[in-house]
Amino acid sequence: MTSFAIDTGDSYEKRFQIYREKSGENFRDLDVLKSRLPGEACSILKETGRDRLNILSIGSGSGEVDFEILKMIKAELQANGYDCDKMKIFNRAVEPNEHYINAYEASISDFQKDLGGQVTFDLVKGAFEEYLKKKPDSVRFDIIHWVRSIYYVDAEQALRDCFDTELSNGGKIALVLAGADDLISHVHKMLWPNGKPMKSEPFELQDVEKILKIADKNGWKNDVSSVQYSLDVTEILDDKSIIGNLLLDFITQKTNFRETTEQQKLTDTLELMKKNVVLEDGKYLGRKSSNIVFFYK
Repeated sequence: MTSFAIDTGDSYEKRFQIYREKSGENFRDLDVLKSRLPGEACSILKETGRDRLNILSIGSGSGEVDFEILKMIKAELQANGYDCDKMKIFNRAVEPNEHYINAYEASISDFQKDLGGQVTFDLVKGAFEEYLKKKPDSVRFDIIHWVRSIYYVDAEQALRDCFDTELSNGGKIALVLAGADDLISHVHKMLWPNGKPMKSEPFELQDVEKILKIADKNGWKNDVSSVQYSLDVTEILDDKSIIGNLLLDFITQKTNFRETTEQQKLTDTLELMKKNVVLEDGKYLGRKSSNIVFFYK
């Protein structure tokens, strides 16, 4: 099973960084995580009476978001009277991209130094499905989070697996994902009416609307919080812009999209983008949102 994120290796990182700069998505994702996740972690500990917190990060990237999440949680625990020097936190990260997993591993000692206390890490290289087959222990997790990574699996099956084999009693699953009215959601729905670039391609942009339908079907309790913002696509409209073309690759999940896509599809994609942006201070801005969905039983 392959994906744009894995196949393009380091060059994916270049495209992803441009996207982050043009959207500020990482900051908005952290905003929506901070608004809910630390409080949920504290509530889980209070309700279960546990003296340690187990966290499973799926699609963890290079660990930057995991580190920020751990900082948020520790601050919330401290504010609620927990002794964070004694509180044990175990963070397992599952990531298929070798470039990211190597960067994560190189950062662990710095993460631990900054976090202090008893925080331990376990890195697993591979897709979520591979992790389930080779899981080295029977650890259950109080928090399982998918930050923009549920797109690369069969979402319904992956969430069922989380409930069945990974989530502890009283634990919660947190997904950060796009809104149904995101500019990127509109582009993907046009490019892939059936939901995926190819039948064998694992990527599928799951938005809040789709995920809540899955929750209703399976009887999972859920709640949602959102943060709205914009994606600057101005440079995409300049066909000579290197940055614009790399950003277009990321949005369409295809390397060299402008050069390798049939002309009509390219024209339709650019026209759709123009119809879903507003002009502000000389910049063309598309709608974006960071949404956090909690699932629990």
